[in-house]
Amino acid sequence: MGEDDPPGGGASDSDDLCAIDEDQARTWARTWRSRHDELRYVLDYLTRAQEFVEALATDGRGMVYLIG
Repeated sequence: MGEDDPPGGGASDSDDLCAIDEDQARTWARTWRSRHDELRYVLDYLTRAQEFVEALATDGRGMVYLIG
């Protein structure tokens, strides 16, 4: 566990999110049999999410969320 890892071990969600690049999204899109316009949609929201979590980290803030 690195010094920047969250309590409990493992990489943070922001690290996981920011590690996804366009090549990975294109590979996944082929698996999903997505159209080109769907890939643009996914990449747009991926970029927005990455920028959001990077801004939180830069400001020294975090985020807690509940799914379900």
